[in-house]
Amino acid sequence: RATTRGVVRDGTGDWVIGYNRFLGNYSIFDAEFWGILDGLKLIQRRGHSNVVIHFDSLEKVNEFKIYPMEENQCADYLAKLAFERKEDLQLVETLQMQC
Repeated sequence: RATTRGVVRDGTGDWVIGYNRFLGNYSIFDAEFWGILDGLKLIQRRGHSNVVIHFDSLEKVNEFKIYPMEENQCADYLAKLAFERKEDLQLVETLQMQC
C-alpha cells in the first residue's frame, strides 16, 4: 500500500501548503511520481509558474528526459490538437502520423 505527500514552499523556503493522498496498491517508485504530479497540479491551480522540484531519489531524476523538439513530433502534434479542440482532457488512441 502506498501514499504520496509533498510540501510546497515559497522562494525563501517558507511553508505554503502540504498535501497527501492514499494511493492503495502502487509501488514506491510510482507513488513518488504521483506526489510530483499532485504537487505540480496544486501549484498550477494556485497560479505559480516558476517551480523547483526536490527529489530524494536519483532513480526518479534519471526518468526525466529532455528531447529536442525535432525528436518529439508526436508530443508537438498532440499539443496542436489541444489548441484546435479546446477540450479539457483528450485521449488520442490513433494518430494521423507515425510516432
